[in-house]
Amino acid sequence: MEDQVKYLTEKGISAAFAGKHETTDADIAAGRFSIVFGSPELLVGVKKWRDMLQTDVYRERLIGMAVDEVHTIVLWGERHSSDAPFRKWCGLVGELRSLLPISLPVLALTATASLTTRKKIMMHLGLQKCLEVVRSPDRSNIRLAVKKVSSDATNTFSWLINELMVKGPQTARTVIYCKSISDCSMLFHDVFLASLGQRSVHPPGTHLKNVQHIVQYGPPKDIESYMQAFGRAGRDGSMSHSLILYHGKQLIGISEKMREYVSNVASCRRTQLMNLFDGEVVQPLAVKHACCDNCAKMCQCKESCDGNASDLELHAAKPIAHKVRTVSNHQRESLRQMLMDRLEGDVDHGLCGKISVYHTLQEHYSTKDPMINETLQSCETLFCINDIICQVHVYDFNHAKIILETVMEVFGDCESDMDSNSFDDSVNIFEFDAMSLHD
Repeated sequence: MEDQVKYLTEKGISAAFAGKHETTDADIAAGRFSIVFGSPELLVGVKKWRDMLQTDVYRERLIGMAVDEVHTIVLWGERHSSDAPFRKWCGLVGELRSLLPISLPVLALTATASLTTRKKIMMHLGLQKCLEVVRSPDRSNIRLAVKKVSSDATNTFSWLINELMVKGPQTARTVIYCKSISDCSMLFHDVFLASLGQRSVHPPGTHLKNVQHIVQYGPPKDIESYMQAFGRAGRDGSMSHSLILYHGKQLIGISEKMREYVSNVASCRRTQLMNLFDGEVVQPLAVKHACCDNCAKMCQCKESCDGNASDLELHAAKPIAHKVRTVSNHQRESLRQMLMDRLEGDVDHGLCGKISVYHTLQEHYSTKDPMINETLQSCETLFCINDIICQVHVYDFNHAKIILETVMEVFGDCESDMDSNSFDDSVNIFEFDAMSLHD
């Protein structure tokens, strides 16, 4: 808000944001600014500001209310499963309408809201007869890619570390998003700081220009958050890259649409994303290797298709050095049969009685069982519980334990450590199970 106030002031428009200085707040209350900015926590949650909207000054002179980043009403303001809202006052912004004249125009703005999210926004804000102006959020200058990596973050980001060592400030500007504070701390302290030493740090909310790489270390929870994040790249029109790097345990807790996006290894990612938004119809780019990693597989141009993949993406695509066993067709089939029998019998005794977690999750995602398929695909490199967690779509530690016990029985060459602390400490597994069973 401070940047926006500064910009408007430089253009000769009087603007201020509430809650910074007592003197400024008094001027806001007296109606001395053309545009007033405020957070939901302040304008909705503090009685002083709610009362201000009902004063004669505001009832006579206020000409409109604008809600920017309005998708946060749903993503941050609503309760998801058993979680409390991330910012409950975002979900209560609609209360301001009850304090203002019913005829007052309302402008709701967002760059990323699916049809489902837009309907919820209109419900929250009481927009019964509104004009929708919808444009596709497609950014044709951003190549999309997803790569599965090992849980060794130092190896995953070694290319970027080497690039920073060699090029320093000339390195392509890269923003890395993490799923949790613990992941962020680990990357900063144990990977980058340990390798590069102290460097300058940009605080959250800093407006960074000329960003060329957006990296998601672990898929975000939902599609809208993903779109918001990679939209920060290529704002100058230059060729840029959005890359999701993930290992198995980072898939827990993401939405079904996000899981489908990450699991897609064949069709155009751009079309898959944009089909969730009913703006302009978006087709794959004509230059396949500039569109996404899946389209690049079908590219027939004479140029090197790798030239449009970021160096970070190319590094992530390199095979992960790993202990490997030889697996016969007979062993693979035995493994498949044993997993089907054992996972099908895995039962959760929860609030809803005796429920098969395996069947419930399978029905929830309406796809072939990812645990068995990925175990069969990766069985050459599954030797310990951490291998299972990082390479297979497991939903809780018990599933990982069953898979490892079965692999041990078939091959007899595994590590027997079954420490449940190996599971990602940033994820509440039991909460995820409850969410999956009740959604």
